Amino acid sequence: MYKSQEKTSNQVKAIKSAQSAIKKNPNNHLPLKNRKKIWLAYGPIDTNEENIAVQNEGYFKRVQLAIDTCKKVLPIWEKYIGINGIPHKALDYANQYLSKNLNPDELQELANNLLAGLENIQDLSDDQLNAVLVGYACVEMLLTLIGDCYCEDLDDDDEDLDIWDTSMYAAGAFSGGYPWQDPPFQSSPIKLSEFWQWYIDHAATL
Repeated sequence: MYKSQEKTSNQVKAIKSAQSAIKKNPNNHLPLKNRKKIWLAYGPIDTNEENIAVQNEGYFKRVQLAIDTCKKVLPIWEKYIGINGIPHKALDYANQYLSKNLNPDELQELANNLLAGLENIQDLSDDQLNAVLVGYACVEMLLTLIGDCYCEDLDDDDEDLDIWDTSMYAAGAFSGGYPWQDPPFQSSPIKLSEFWQWYIDHAATL
């Protein structure tokens, strides 16, 4: 695991802001605006002319957070779908990419194949459908390895809009869905709070 030796003031502020945001949110959700602050506090997001991430210190922290988030919800996939499959392949591909055994184009093709596999899954129970979110979280994790986190300027729209990043998919898998959905895919406020609290606490260790 990648861990830094000391925290910047921006990291401390981002973590404190995220803690406050969960308490204020009626659904115990961590808004995109606060997730962006955590990602950006690790350091600048840079890409080359081909939109491939520059692997600086901040990149490795964001990637580690995405990988660890996938591992956090992996047991949900294993419980309802199986001990082998798309998330396991994604985590293996991530390791190969970071070990320089895959290039960006190869990883993109593999991610596309995994995504196609997720979209072709049929005849699932409600619990299995929710567990599929783990697979989507892992595909997004691979895209983070290629292009880093999507962090345009923070603005007021972030209060109402969201993006389907690794943490968003994982939050749905962990909590049973999302606040705006109807049962049986409506999130448990307690579980959603538990997930985001873990996410914030873990982000603070990197």
